[in-house]
Amino acid sequence: MFLLGDLVSAALLIRLGVASLLWVLLHLLIRFHPRGIEIVGGVLFLLGFLWWIIAPKQNPPYGPGLLVLGFLVHAMGRFLYWIRKP
Repeated sequence: MFLLGDLVSAALLIRLGVASLLWVLLHLLIRFHPRGIEIVGGVLFLLGFLWWIIAPKQNPPYGPGLLVLGFLVHAMGRFLYWIRKP
């Protein structure tokens, strides 16, 4: 990058691009799928579990945090679907 010099690497830009794409796709899923919040919770749960398996001693522990967050989001989606069902 001509403006940032040595502060930015190609790997960092690729990670940022993948994270941005995942963020946008999850928001579109929540917006346009009837049970999108449940699916997003499941995706976050899966990402947290895989991150925890790959790097169990990482500090701070992002894997277990995403795992719990995914579980809570999925449970909230199930509850919202339950109160809306006909």
